[in-house]
Amino acid sequence: MPPTKEQLKSDFALEQSARASRPRLSWNGPLVFSGIAISGIAGGYYTPSVGHVLLPLLAAALLAVVLAKHEKEKQLIAARTVAIATITSWKKSDDDSGNKTEVTYQFLAADGQVYSGTGGSTRNFPKEGGCIPVLYRAEDPKENTAMAALYFYRFPNDGTA
Repeated sequence: MPPTKEQLKSDFALEQSARASRPRLSWNGPLVFSGIAISGIAGGYYTPSVGHVLLPLLAAALLAVVLAKHEKEKQLIAARTVAIATITSWKKSDDDSGNKTEVTYQFLAADGQVYSGTGGSTRNFPKEGGCIPVLYRAEDPKENTAMAALYFYRFPNDGTA
């Protein structure tokens, strides 16, 4: 059963630290971006017939997805509305490496409503019941993400260990 407004936790120090921290670009984004571009171009060049067209088109589609994710993160950071969320579920994912954590969280937005979100990362999220900072759009709090789940940016204090 999800927590009520009164049961949602808050951590004033974590919230103030999250608000004051400055994001830095993570190397993950540029490396993935470059890898997709190089493999698409090289693959199209070295693959006969259909590959000359198909691989660069596939690379372009993947780049479009990556750029859209980057733009969404950039806009959330620019809006910089921060709330402290309570983790309502926590589990290790079943990916190949086995080290990705998936969390579901709820937070109280500035409009007084409770919103939820999900996020995943290889970073160490607190367990269920713990607190993490989230970024959300003030005009649409349904668009939110945990600071630790950002792919292209890292915050010094994102609530992970």
